[in-house]
This record gives sequence, C-alpha cells and structure tokens, in this order.
Amino acid sequence: YRSVVHRVMGSNDTKVLDKTTYLQLLHDKKIGGDKRTVTILHIETEQNTSVAKVVLKGQTRQFTTFLSLVKTAEGNWQLVGDMPQ
Repeated sequence: YRSVVHRVMGSNDTKVLDKTTYLQLLHDKKIGGDKRTVTILHIETEQNTSVAKVVLKGQTRQFTTFLSLVKTAEGNWQLVGDMPQ
C-alpha cells in the first residue's frame, strides 16, 4: 500500500507515503479523525485490477480520491494505492 499525495491543500509537492508511515500518521492523529461518508462515483475493472473514483465527505473537509485495488488469489479485493486530490 502507498498513498501518493500530489499538490494537495495548496502545496506544490508530491509525497509518497508507505503503509507504515501512513498508519503512524493516523496513530499520531496528524491525519484522519473525521467521520466521513464515502460515495463511489466510478469503478473501472480489468480482470484482477480495479480503480475507483471516490468522494469522502466529512465535517471539516471533502475530497476526491482514486483508489487502486487488486484481486488476491483468494478472490478478495485488496487496496494497494490511494491518490487523494
């Protein structure tokens, strides 16, 4: 899993967060903490790979993110990437 944060909230930077870093930011309450509704706008699937365009709306912020998923050998979908805008 990785999260690619590109030019978000006025920044011109691109940051790539691995799973460990992302979970640590959640633990430290530097990100997250807002209860959000999730609306799936579009899903595109090709065999064992899928991309979803999703809107997350909370009390303090609303944003669109693109989620990358892969289907495991057991048939379960696994989130492997997140690119919020």
